[in-house]
Amino acid sequence: MSPKINSGNLVTVAPVGYTWEEQKRIKKGDIVFCKVRGRYYVHLVLAVQEKMGGFRYQIGNNKNHTNGTIGIESIFGKVTKVEA
Repeated sequence: MSPKINSGNLVTVAPVGYTWEEQKRIKKGDIVFCKVRGRYYVHLVLAVQEKMGGFRYQIGNNKNHTNGTIGIESIFGKVTKVEA
């Protein structure tokens, strides 16, 4: 499977807030700009799980590789546009 975003592509990111409504707007299949273990990435949301007080997001790539699970505090925005 080919990547949805290639290295060097320009992406536009819309900020994501911490409210319950904002957290609910992030869905499986969305691409998010996030921080994982001190590094910044653009990752695909593979699954969303509602937990007490918020949501947890399983992130990975377009090749079904899972990179981990993060909370809303690690997500800075949702990719809205990809340019070559």
